[in-house]
Amino acid sequence: MRQADYIYGIVPERGEYGFEVLPDQGDPAILARVQTLASSFQWNATTSEEVVAIAVDRSHPPLIARIATDPRDPNGRISICMEVWITSAAETLEQMIAEVWPGSVRLPNTQEEFLSIAHQKNSGRIVVGPNESFRAVGFDSSVGVSSVMPEFANITGNPKSTVRPNSSTTNRANPPQWKSSSLLSSSLLKVLSTLLLFALLATVWYAVSQYLEVEKLRVSTKRLNEDTTELKRQINGKAKAMQEKTIENERKSRELEESRSKSQELERQVSELQRALAASPGKEDQARLLSLRNAVDRYIDTQKLSLQTLKDAVSPVPQSPTRPED
Repeated sequence: MRQADYIYGIVPERGEYGFEVLPDQGDPAILARVQTLASSFQWNATTSEEVVAIAVDRSHPPLIARIATDPRDPNGRISICMEVWITSAAETLEQMIAEVWPGSVRLPNTQEEFLSIAHQKNSGRIVVGPNESFRAVGFDSSVGVSSVMPEFANITGNPKSTVRPNSSTTNRANPPQWKSSSLLSSSLLKVLSTLLLFALLATVWYAVSQYLEVEKLRVSTKRLNEDTTELKRQINGKAKAMQEKTIENERKSRELEESRSKSQELERQVSELQRALAASPGKEDQARLLSLRNAVDRYIDTQKLSLQTLKDAVSPVPQSPTRPED
């Protein structure tokens, strides 16, 4: 049998009720159920030390309790010692009840009868114990409960004495540990909620800062794309203008070459005419040849002027634009 998840009873060092065993990470709702279970049971003042009661809380998760007397009370009182197990998914109600069921103490119900009653209920609490030895309130089924009790209390008197309603030994025990546990839980919840709030604020601040950084990067990227598009447009425009200028220069170069060829041919013809005139100065058509020579000279002068105009028109090819430094 594994150790109980909760052990509640007299703490000898303090001489009062409290928890000796608690889960490391307890559920406040389960703790409240255990506290209610403990405050709803009382042994009779004349009960011996060899008694055991078994209780089941059928809420979720089911709780199994074994309640016995505790002889460690420094005042010699008959006190409650309650062990409580939380049933896990791997454990069945039959297994747990079989493990906690007393072997040497006879109870009014058999184990099978008690288990049958437990299976008939989906919630609520049932308890079975020695006849006329205890008092229980708030249970859906109580077998063996005493019908004569002057006052219900968690702590009873001396084993050899009757119940003393007005004494401090018979007053209902409200363990101070419960209040301190509640206050501690409340303080822990406040601290936890504060930490969660700060964590949430830090997360929101980080998310906002990241959003602003992304937005700034998006604007910068958009501006860079626009600048790149404009630069490409300018480069394409200048490249097109350079191409057109190159084509124009090539055309004018061809015209210049043609004019130069014609001029050279005319100069050759003039030279031939001059040689012919020099060889035949007495010919009758000398006047016509001189007139033709003058016409050719004028044509040559005209062609020279056109040639100079073409040379001046052929301008250097413009350089490609360079991208400005970033």
